[in-house]
Amino acid sequence: MYNCLKQNSKHSTILWFCIFLFCFPFGGKVVVWSIIPIALDFLYFKKWKNLKGFVSIKNPLIWLQFFYFLHVVGLLWTNNFHEGIFDVQQKLSLLIFPILFYANRFEIISNKNLLFKNFIIGNTIAAIYCIVIGIVNKYFLHKEFLQNGGILPSYAEFSLFLHVAYFTLYLNIASFFCLVLFQQSNKKTIKLICLLTILLFAFTIYFLSSKAGMIAYLTTFAIFFAKQIWQSKHRWIGLGLFVCLSVVLFFVVKKNPRFESFKSMTAEIFHPQNVDPNASSESSNGQRIYATKTAIHLIQTNWLLGVGTGDVIDELEAEYSKNNLEVLAHKHLNCHNQYIESTLQLGILGSLFILLLSIGTIINGLIRKNILLTLFGVAFSINILFESMLNTQAGVVFFAAFYCFLYLLSSKKLSIE
Repeated sequence: MYNCLKQNSKHSTILWFCIFLFCFPFGGKVVVWSIIPIALDFLYFKKWKNLKGFVSIKNPLIWLQFFYFLHVVGLLWTNNFHEGIFDVQQKLSLLIFPILFYANRFEIISNKNLLFKNFIIGNTIAAIYCIVIGIVNKYFLHKEFLQNGGILPSYAEFSLFLHVAYFTLYLNIASFFCLVLFQQSNKKTIKLICLLTILLFAFTIYFLSSKAGMIAYLTTFAIFFAKQIWQSKHRWIGLGLFVCLSVVLFFVVKKNPRFESFKSMTAEIFHPQNVDPNASSESSNGQRIYATKTAIHLIQTNWLLGVGTGDVIDELEAEYSKNNLEVLAHKHLNCHNQYIESTLQLGILGSLFILLLSIGTIINGLIRKNILLTLFGVAFSINILFESMLNTQAGVVFFAAFYCFLYLLSSKKLSIE
């Protein structure tokens, strides 16, 4: 088999990457297994020969590896070494993806639209499956759901493969891939399929109802269309349509069964003193506020080096218990904010690196005039305000893969016309 593939190594390589991107919406375990053929392909065809120029401070992909090695160094002052080793293993994609993507950079760039399509198809199948099962469960099996006001179940009851925040982020990026294909195609059929797919993703995101995900989705689309309007000859007409669409979207979102959760989140953020931190609610934003305050207090005394790679939860739980926040300790509540999590874990360097990988990506996207890289940076930066995304496979593998993918596509030296 491999002798056959050796004659067509470029085709085999892109096949593995297509499968890899297709698998994302179906959960972390599936995605992890889909990495193996890419790694074997790298070893069998000795693609380390393609890494010339990789080790350069000007190569943004190497920033991921620096961030990874910072976590390894953080093991030196951690007390919970077992948890630290687990964290390092969890983030292994930050180390290996820059190598795998860079070694196959020319194949990836030449087949970028094919990779876009496979990621879109994977998300489409996952979205349709969630909708069909939601209809069957609600209208044929008559299952009871926590959110009964909508035509379908929502939030975690709707997302059948992975956490709603990650699925929403995937659909967000897939929507922009659809827009790219829409703009590039001259065929009406392709354009129609792209528009219908975008509508399907919007419908799915509505029922996923992730607060962070919806904020990121609406923000990135607002930026995208603002750019289109600014470049248009009919700016005022475009602006009027944009305002009208924004009003319609507001009323659509307001009808979402979880809209009350948005209101309560705002109230709890601005009036945390009215929140009982020991309430048993699973969705209390107020509890996250107390977790954030606790983490910031710990950062003030560990700002230089942090508490170590494996000690974040242990330190938080000790502080929760000290302040009689027993429910937070029982739930092992983390920071739910990657900026704070990385700072608490690795000190000032952790803070600088997470800013480089989030805000820095937005700035780089603007400098390189790459709208996909910019929007990816915006979506990631917003999501990690509400989730410690790099603590899970679904978050860190996605970030590492698409960070490498989109940076390669924006590289002027590597661009293929």
